[in-house]
Amino acid sequence: MEKACLSCGKLIRGRADKKFCDLHCKNIFNNALASNNKNEHRFIDKLLRKNERILKKLCPKGKAIVRKETLDQLAYDYNYFHSIFITKSKNIYYLCYNYGFSPTYENNVAKVIIIQRQAYMDSFNPWKYLRSR
Repeated sequence: MEKACLSCGKLIRGRADKKFCDLHCKNIFNNALASNNKNEHRFIDKLLRKNERILKKLCPKGKAIVRKETLDQLAYDYNYFHSIFITKSKNIYYLCYNYGFSPTYENNVAKVIIIQRQAYMDSFNPWKYLRSR
């Protein structure tokens, strides 16, 4: 049975499990895969850094409360954060590097509490909140 090279499309002769016609095509294919992956990582990192800049701008003194509309106007992307932190009172903070926010309501107005990351947040244990079986 003849198959086509995954890189150039030429017919491959030889072993049944062969995917490329030669080493050059194999390298081109694998480099393209790695490049796509790196581009996706760059894109996500760019969004995380943008989110962090927005939070930092709105929180110059370590903690601030602002309306959600303010984040929306600055094009904050809520889908991208790198970790979460849950406080003892069960508030969830979504962190973008050194800043994070927690959604809240104050007098029926959507707001966010913005905080600067603290050293004690580095020892977060997500299993702490699970019930044992």
